[in-house]
This record gives sequence, C-alpha cells and structure tokens, in this order.
Amino acid sequence: MAAIFIAGGHVIDPGRFNGVADVLIDEGRVVAVGPRLKVPAGCTKIDAVGRLVLPGFVDLHVHFREPGFEYKESIQSGAAAAVAGGFTSVCCMPNTNPVNDNQAITELMLDRARAAGLANVFPIGAITNLNTPLERPIGASAVYSDVGFMLLGFLLETVAGRTLDTQ
Repeated sequence: MAAIFIAGGHVIDPGRFNGVADVLIDEGRVVAVGPRLKVPAGCTKIDAVGRLVLPGFVDLHVHFREPGFEYKESIQSGAAAAVAGGFTSVCCMPNTNPVNDNQAITELMLDRARAAGLANVFPIGAITNLNTPLERPIGASAVYSDVGFMLLGFLLETVAGRTLDTQ
C-alpha cells in the first residue's frame, strides 16, 4: 500500500491539533501531522486546501437490524453506509430478532462485521432476557461487549442509580 499525503487541509484532531497542516499516512497509520511536511517519493497526494481533515467518527446508536430484519438493514449495508459518511466505528443496538441477549448472537454479529471488513462494529447486548426486564443477575445476563458494559455502567449509575456488578 502506497503512502498517502494529505496536503494543506484544516486538520482537527481533538486535544492534539487544530490548524492547517499536512498529514502523512503509511500502511494505514497516521505517521506525521504538521505544516509543510516533506512529500515522500511515490506517495499518493491529496490536495485538501480549503477542506477539513478529521478523524473517523463514532456513532454510538445505530440500528443494523441483523439478525432477523436484514431486509431493513444488514451489517454489511449498514457498515458500508457508515464508512461512506465518515464513520469508522458504530455501536449496534440490540433490537434484532432474536434480540442480542446472549453471547452467540453477539459473536454472530461480530463475525458478520469481520466479513464485511468495513467499519468497527460493536454490538450492544440487551440487559433483558427475551424482552423480560432484569429477571436474572446482570453478570449472568447478556451484555458481552466491552463497549456495552461501559455504556451500561454509565447509564445504570447516572439514570437508574444502580451499579453494574461485572463479577
């Protein structure tokens, strides 16, 4: 893969950089950001003058309806739409059929995301068991995604006044 040189765009990297600069990407990784970088020989050059250069966006609430409702949105089609809009990571809500309330469904979704090879897909597990609210302890329930645990912990503590026991 040839290096990519993005020239003269307004680079916004929150907490790190905000201004006109060049960006050098080599083997899929940003290796340099700064004003008036030297253009390496043989790279692909993109003129970004007058344009924004941003990190990939993250959508914390998407409805990829696979499994069960692929005719509405599959993981493949949703991930393709995400990357077309600049989103590199998405968190999928569990309103699927069957509901993403167990490890097997989560693994199926992750397998389909890997096969798509597009955006990072983070399935969020339901905190219910077959649409029945909290009949069993959370630890034995259905949130298998690390992202889901973080979001669920925040929601339980801030909205419901409960803590998440992950042990």
